[in-house]
Amino acid sequence: MDEHVNAADQRRDPESLLNWTERIMHNLAEEPVVVTLCLPEDRLINLLSEAHSQKKDGVHRVSLELYGYRWYRAGGLDYLLKRRTS
Repeated sequence: MDEHVNAADQRRDPESLLNWTERIMHNLAEEPVVVTLCLPEDRLINLLSEAHSQKKDGVHRVSLELYGYRWYRAGGLDYLLKRRTS
């Protein structure tokens, strides 16, 4: 079976890989940027290193080098306990 990915279909599907990729934090620019995140969590857990983000002045400020990225977990792991008991 020959499968093709249609970007228009991906754009309309909130669970698509395209939409998921757009929601994660990547810097695709050729220069560094600082991303400001207004989230209720006081701490964001960096999934790839020990460089976690601590909220300052009510926001998280994350510096991304050119073409850089960070993957954080916001919130606890309570959803895993709920999923196991279901």
